[in-house]
Amino acid sequence: MFDIGKKNQTENQPDPYAETYFQELQFIDHRKKHWSKQNEEDPLQVVVFWVLIPIFLASISTTIIIILSMLFE
Repeated sequence: MFDIGKKNQTENQPDPYAETYFQELQFIDHRKKHWSKQNEEDPLQVVVFWVLIPIFLASISTTIIIILSMLFE
């Protein structure tokens, strides 16, 4: 009987990993809601997504191609 009481005490304690997991899920959900609330017609967002990011990725790709061509020459 005494062992059963100890089991019930440990089962009633909150799991710290479950609490951390729940907090992370809330944080991710909050970020998704915040991102979806942004105005899709925001000029700065359009410039960043359609101009700056493609230029940045193109410059990285060009740099990699130049470095690889110099290595295999």
